[in-house]
Amino acid sequence: MLGMLNATFKDLKPKKALSQFGGEIKARVGARDMKLVFAVSVALIIIGFGSALDDPALSFYGEPQYAIKALTSDTTLDQGSKFRMELYITGAGDVNLSRIFVSIPKYIVNNGKVKLTELKYIPIDPGNGTYRGKPEINDSMNSSFYLPVDPILYQLPAERGEIFSPKMLILGEASYLVNETYYAPFTVDFVIAKNATGGDREIYINYIYKYINKWYQDTKIIRVHINHWYETDSWIRKLQWGAMIGIGLSLLLLIRDFLLRPLIYLWRLVWG
Repeated sequence: MLGMLNATFKDLKPKKALSQFGGEIKARVGARDMKLVFAVSVALIIIGFGSALDDPALSFYGEPQYAIKALTSDTTLDQGSKFRMELYITGAGDVNLSRIFVSIPKYIVNNGKVKLTELKYIPIDPGNGTYRGKPEINDSMNSSFYLPVDPILYQLPAERGEIFSPKMLILGEASYLVNETYYAPFTVDFVIAKNATGGDREIYINYIYKYINKWYQDTKIIRVHINHWYETDSWIRKLQWGAMIGIGLSLLLLIRDFLLRPLIYLWRLVWG
């Protein structure tokens, strides 16, 4: 009996037996661990993604940083010319209150009145960021006026925290198409007065906004040049016509001196 046991233990290789036994244990424990690790990883990804969506640095919410952007038509103008200015708000962050102040020198505005077109957004389904824009026109604004800014202009046209939206513009940065015409959030139109004096003039745009107890400000100055009478297109055209007439007369004099006079001289020699 002892001989059989000894033979058995001799046939078994202890290291190999232990490694096989340990391998089985590791395989069983490893399978359970892999399932646990996978479950924990998925949970962490979901938690991390949710935290990322709430992160102000990613969702464009938190302390605000905004600026007023002004796009204008030609800033070199004659008396009677039309001038247009489109105003946008660009940036990110939370805003509790805001307004824009526009100051145009009254003496350069025809009849002292400007036309304001304000794009009003109507929420259709705020849950998924769906809005409809409608332009509202006031053509009897004074040359200096305040514009209260609708808080909706600071909204992204997508759900709050949607960082993968293909349109990463707040409504204040976007134009809206209505009847084949694109409208800015604010559009100012006016005609240069017929009696406006020539020279450089400045239009002031002051944008202020508030978050909690802190105020912020951004100011833009648009310089327009009103042509003097000698700078106007009509006067320049007259000068051009005058120059052309002068050149024509000079050519006629040249023709007379170098062509007509020799012909006259020959005529006298022949027919003397």
